[in-house]
Amino acid sequence: MSLDRDKVEALLSQPESTTLDFKDAGYLAAGAKPEQKSRIVKHILAFANTYRREDAYILIGVKEQPGSRAIVTGLLQHLDGAHLQELVNKKTNRAVEFEYDTVTIDGKNVGVVRIPPQPRPTWLKKDFGTMKAGEVRVRQGSSTFVASPEQIYKMGVEDMGRSGDAERGSLDSILKNATFHKRAIRLIDDISKLPGHFDDRPPEYAGELRALRNAFNTEYDAFDAAISAARAMLRSVRGRVPVPDQEAITAILDALTEYQNAVNALVQTSHERFGLQHGYPREDAERTAGVLSNLVAQRRI
Repeated sequence: MSLDRDKVEALLSQPESTTLDFKDAGYLAAGAKPEQKSRIVKHILAFANTYRREDAYILIGVKEQPGSRAIVTGLLQHLDGAHLQELVNKKTNRAVEFEYDTVTIDGKNVGVVRIPPQPRPTWLKKDFGTMKAGEVRVRQGSSTFVASPEQIYKMGVEDMGRSGDAERGSLDSILKNATFHKRAIRLIDDISKLPGHFDDRPPEYAGELRALRNAFNTEYDAFDAAISAARAMLRSVRGRVPVPDQEAITAILDALTEYQNAVNALVQTSHERFGLQHGYPREDAERTAGVLSNLVAQRRI
């Protein structure tokens, strides 16, 4: 990597952001534990997964000084760029493109990691230190976070530019409808607010209850139609793809069935006298929605 001193000097005068981070060198010292080493891996992956149009930099051996030039503390020892590449890329689902070099500033060595924009998302195949397998880290401002299924989905759309083929349309429909359980929960909450919502219901509330159910049923019919169409299309696609892809689609179809069953359980709860205080159907719906959304997001990669 060709990096001149002036470029690093300019970076030292900037605040941490979605393209710049300052780190001390302690967690890469000799004898550092996996928990310490995983910090640099986390930050490299977060920058790699963050949408941007310019290179991102991690300066190692530098301490941020809000409002003024960062303080150069220097490297405790020389870092091997090949070792850093191995530390990261032997653990990820795809090779991460980055370069490492050193430059002397204020008489001290500063490690510089440059991460260019690249295909996303990238994650660890196995747990390492404080990082969990499958987590997709992203940079937001000066912090890193675990990406949501929706963010992972957008990464595939933004970076891979996939066309609107049959499978994509089906997956998009599933992801959009994987929040319908919240509508069913809202129905339950609305019904529970009606006085005498089960036995000895005052006549004046019968019309309100009927209106709530009619509005919900219209939305449920649309949800059911969309899910049924997506299911039929994925079954059709499954028969025309390689075995590994068939397995991935089958997992989505199974998760879709579980989610729809969980939604139906919520709908049934709205008819039961004591069901409104029962937390299990809600928890089950949230769980199955999360599983389904993650499987769809991974398939879109």
